[in-house]
Amino acid sequence: MFLMTPLIEAARKGHTAVVEALLADGVALDAQDRAGFTALIWAAYEGHTTIVKALLDKGATVNLGDGNGNTALILAAYEGRNVIVEILLAKGAEIDLQDRDGNTALICAARKGHTAVVEALLAKGANVDAKDKSGDTALSWAVRRSQPAIVKLINKTKQRQPAA
Repeated sequence: MFLMTPLIEAARKGHTAVVEALLADGVALDAQDRAGFTALIWAAYEGHTTIVKALLDKGATVNLGDGNGNTALILAAYEGRNVIVEILLAKGAEIDLQDRDGNTALICAARKGHTAVVEALLAKGANVDAKDKSGDTALSWAVRRSQPAIVKLINKTKQRQPAA
């Protein structure tokens, strides 16, 4: 179902009171807009922490992806929304899901230079060796984008891992 529902629109725009009223009325939590975004995906992407919490508390599906496979976690990581990343992980978000291009939350955060998000994902066990469709890892993106703090974090994590 691909509709711009009132819940999706309110979540996208950050209208907390409207979201809470709609949730109290029992609206469909996982409806998707034309691009496949749910209210949770929009709220995570736009950084609306209170709405993310409310949607998850009501049972929104944490790992549902849009038409490109982007989950709330992937998009929150891409945008550097560290608090939301932590909330999503605490509510069961699968850390290593990949979008259609093979991007994980860690790859997105590393590519965009979001050190705090990278640190949080690594602390929760994100796969540092995951590759996107081009064969790039979070480390290769961090090197390419001149992100020395992220390179250091990833290398430190790799050193702690047992040899395969």
